[in-house]
Amino acid sequence: APPTRRTLVICSTARSGSHMLGHSMSETGAMGRPFEYCNPVNMARWKQILGTTGTRDTLARLMALRTTPNGVFAIKLHLSHLTALAGLQAVDEIFPDPRFIRILRGNLLKQAVSISMAQQTGVWISGQKGSGATPRYSYGTVRHNLSALAVDNAMWDVTLTGRKVLTVEFAQAASDTGQVLQGIARFAGLDLDPARVPETPPTTAQATGLSDDWVARYRARGRPERE
Repeated sequence: APPTRRTLVICSTARSGSHMLGHSMSETGAMGRPFEYCNPVNMARWKQILGTTGTRDTLARLMALRTTPNGVFAIKLHLSHLTALAGLQAVDEIFPDPRFIRILRGNLLKQAVSISMAQQTGVWISGQKGSGATPRYSYGTVRHNLSALAVDNAMWDVTLTGRKVLTVEFAQAASDTGQVLQGIARFAGLDLDPARVPETPPTTAQATGLSDDWVARYRARGRPERE
């Protein structure tokens, strides 16, 4: 790959649609390969594959392998990954010209339900094999994940204060993929080949009727508590 001249950083939370967005961006051939390189499990595997030891050395090798021909590298970061890198200052030091893309899921309750299911099944992204376990509803678990998401989103707000950030909404990225990708390209100063811009995500949606049932059950119990 050519030298990296620009980096796209997807700032995400679990089950926010960042996997979907990353694969959609990858399809363009001009937005890097924005995957979860700093996930501890993934990073350990990359070190094994590349024969590296340090995180920065591994990321440098990944940039040499995963930068697209126009000089763009991309990465998806959760807050825990950012902490492992030692914060935004480290991002500035490691990645050339970082541009921050924040993906948010407007329906936080559905996101919390999705997390609660993934914690039990082990299926965090489409195509993952998982444990085969049947998820069981728990009001307390959904409520805990809902609160944790609110905290994570607030922490991202604080962390990115003063930075130029493009916000992408989950539902729009799923339903109007091409327009969202063009918006990211304008934000990052990139030219896209229209023939390579997907109009729908290349990943498979994971929401099911069971998800809707859990949302309804949570709201039914929460309504009298709010009243």
